[in-house]
Amino acid sequence: MDISKTTFKEYSKCDRIPLLEKLYRFRLNGDVCLFDDEQKMAAREMLSRMFDEETGDDLLEVTDVQLETMQPYYRDVEKWALKIASRTFGLPFVFHEDTKDQKKFQFSEKGHRFYCYLDGYFEDETQAVIVEVKATTSAKFQDLRAKKTALGIGEPLFTKTGNVLALRTDLGPGPLPENFQGAYNKMFSRYTEVGEYVFDLAVERYFIERSLLENHPELLGKKFRYYLAVLNNNYVLEGPAGDFLKTAASDELIDFIDLTQVTKDWLRGIDALKDFVVNNIANKTLPTAVCDNKCGLGTPGACLFQKVCWAEVFSKPSILEYLGAKSFTDGNGRKHDKCALINDGMIGFESIPLDWIVNPNHRIQRSCFSSQTEYLNKTKMKMGMDKIVYPIYHLDFESFPCPLPRFRGEKPYSQSLFQFSIHIERKAGECDERRDHRSFLAEDFRDHREELIQALIEAIDLSSGGTVMVYNQNFEYHQIKELARMFPKYQAELNQICDHIYDLLELVKTGKNLYFDSGLTEEEIKTVNYYHPKLGGKYSIKKVLPIFSNRSYADLEVKNGNEAIVAYASFARLPKDEIEELRTKLVAYCSQDTWSMVEILNKLIAKVKT
Repeated sequence: MDISKTTFKEYSKCDRIPLLEKLYRFRLNGDVCLFDDEQKMAAREMLSRMFDEETGDDLLEVTDVQLETMQPYYRDVEKWALKIASRTFGLPFVFHEDTKDQKKFQFSEKGHRFYCYLDGYFEDETQAVIVEVKATTSAKFQDLRAKKTALGIGEPLFTKTGNVLALRTDLGPGPLPENFQGAYNKMFSRYTEVGEYVFDLAVERYFIERSLLENHPELLGKKFRYYLAVLNNNYVLEGPAGDFLKTAASDELIDFIDLTQVTKDWLRGIDALKDFVVNNIANKTLPTAVCDNKCGLGTPGACLFQKVCWAEVFSKPSILEYLGAKSFTDGNGRKHDKCALINDGMIGFESIPLDWIVNPNHRIQRSCFSSQTEYLNKTKMKMGMDKIVYPIYHLDFESFPCPLPRFRGEKPYSQSLFQFSIHIERKAGECDERRDHRSFLAEDFRDHREELIQALIEAIDLSSGGTVMVYNQNFEYHQIKELARMFPKYQAELNQICDHIYDLLELVKTGKNLYFDSGLTEEEIKTVNYYHPKLGGKYSIKKVLPIFSNRSYADLEVKNGNEAIVAYASFARLPKDEIEELRTKLVAYCSQDTWSMVEILNKLIAKVKT
């Protein structure tokens, strides 16, 4: 069997994945004997969770349209990373558009061929340098620090020279000081924010070193160095779009993290994982499912087979719905991890004993679920509503999250704003969906940020006061502040808009920004204002809207933010008439968000008054 680096990483997560993947690929056809006879019936049940029994439709595969759209931009990151690597290290790295043209290392064991392709590779008589490119930023590595001291923030684990980050030279050789151990250990858990990238490069190193022993003994005497190439989170595009070469190394678009020592320390663990993978591929008996971090139940990075292994978790309300719950404490003070409870069969929402429900929000959820009624704290919600000043400008943005800065002043992953929608509610309940709607949408894929700013300032008149209402203010507030940084001549007007932002999510759920001066205790602030069992522990506007309105995003042609990003990206290649068709659909989608806010707010006001 051919096992790529990607396949190895998947297979090494769980002993069930190799067999489940075979079942998924072959649908247990007559020519493939995957299971022992006694497990044939279980296998067919698994298949029913993978494919619709009537239509044959794949129930697992979800096409990530945003990821497909962004692939060319991720390839551009790789291209620029290797250009800058050539300048940083003084070595001629070559970018290959086709992965199969890259340098390849492989080794064989027990009839399996393990292989990987390298993004960047250079060798000469004395050395070999490997560069693995990832479209993330260096911030997470620079944030790895020693424990805080009495004087404040701890010292960084990595020091930066030019655009190269390396482990502090005063930390080795030998055991790390205790205050740095926690930061260092984060790189050895593949499920941490930094660990997943370190693990990827460590697997690559393992494949290379095994390949050297088997196929390239002439390279064994050379010094190998391993670098992770990532985006510099502090980089600002100051020149024309697409020109990322700068003079000062500290200002480069790409940072290189020297992980030569760290990946070496990973090798023994990866060797054990290799044995784990080989043994599991030979399995014809499906191991028992065990829930832990590798499953990622209910998260964006969840295992493809989460609904196969844990069908009961997703077929009815489960303990995953408890807000922010990682564990529960029993009557004897013992903590029970959420995954451990699932392994013990405590899956249903009501499977947690009542005396374990001590969190106020969990008590509210449990009560709502049991009675199938809503919860509403009228007093606290009225306190929040009293801060609303009319007119209300219900505001929503759409943005393009490009890894490379597109326009002057942007940073990596700047959310390039291309659209806004505003519904103006001049008095309580007085807002016409069409007449009181204002919007802006870029006409093509070029830079229209200044036009957007001008339209935004024109639409929001705060000269006599008012409220700029958003849903989850972290995004809108940050984006307006970024516009003020990039376009300082509009700074006063944009800062004024920020000063009047009101977060509807904090009214529906709760939040310290809304209640910081209310005189409420910390626990009272943290306790939700509203809950309904249909929320299922989530407060996205798409979950909240159906409780207060018959409107549905399913009726729209652009139904969510990912589809909006895909539609906007196509502006770069479509003729003008097709762009106009998409613009109509994008306006309908964005205006649905702001009109939803109008409906939710006024339904809540009515509930509080009753």
